[in-house]
Amino acid sequence: MVQSNHDESFVGSILEFAQRLTDKSLPHLLDASIIATNTRNRGNSGNMVQELYFGFPRSNKRKPDFAKAGLKLKNTGVEKNPNGEYRAQERLALTNIDYESIVNEDWESSELLSKCRTVHIKCAR
Repeated sequence: MVQSNHDESFVGSILEFAQRLTDKSLPHLLDASIIATNTRNRGNSGNMVQELYFGFPRSNKRKPDFAKAGLKLKNTGVEKNPNGEYRAQERLALTNIDYESIVNEDWESSELLSKCRTVHIKCAR
């Protein structure tokens, strides 16, 4: 596990700590034996980043992962295509849509728009 030294109440600190992942693979950061035992689990790279890099357990709850900063962690691995281009391993969803209640939602106060306003995108290989 990586020594987590970021301020969980400050978005800038979380992003700075996340930035250290740029241009690195999980084997560069984590114990290779842990990675080797978890190669078939879909979404596992995201779980390992959350648990072993940021140091908190995964959760399926809709609340922010970094509650004090109001920030939700989303990540996915990348794969290199035969033509040399990179692509996301899997799609990322910002939220699930409740088709029964969405008709009663006001767009300006919707959960989706709220999440979109806090998106910080970083693409790294």
